[in-house]
Amino acid sequence: MEKYLLAGIVMHFLSGIALIVFVFILFRLRTLIKHLFIAKRITGSTKHDQNKLLMKLPFYPVDENDFNEVSLSTDAEICSRKLQRGLLTLSLIAKITPLIGVAGSVYTAIKTLHTVSVTNQMFPMFAAERIAYSLIPVLYGLVISIVVLTLHSFLRVLIEEIITLWEEIFPILLKHLRIK
Repeated sequence: MEKYLLAGIVMHFLSGIALIVFVFILFRLRTLIKHLFIAKRITGSTKHDQNKLLMKLPFYPVDENDFNEVSLSTDAEICSRKLQRGLLTLSLIAKITPLIGVAGSVYTAIKTLHTVSVTNQMFPMFAAERIAYSLIPVLYGLVISIVVLTLHSFLRVLIEEIITLWEEIFPILLKHLRIK
């Protein structure tokens, strides 16, 4: 039973990482879809509807009468950075998870070879079974990595689209605020 302990621990650790990433992505996706929906509706709506929708932008000024272009631009930049928050962490998780699985496999292989050398007997079935089982966390880490990298790329493209739409909307917002 001891031979499966490390592989099980590594797999539970990787499962925890996967769960945290999944929850993060769900919350992130909800926010991004809301921003994308508002931005697309602003660019494709009439002037009357635009005025209502512009107020839903995250960088819309609190006081419409007391705004300047620089502070509005800064607020828009801050909102853009907030959208991108977490992408680096996702990328890092995608790169580290296979390495965690590899570390567990290498440790198990070293421990198995040490046990074989200490007993001075070669038990191929014993060693093969332990090393084979220790490779499962590597596969698990690779699967998590592939899924996280795919979702990372999807979120990055979605964020870039939102920022591009915000750049198109910014002059409309300035015009709307100057009229008021």
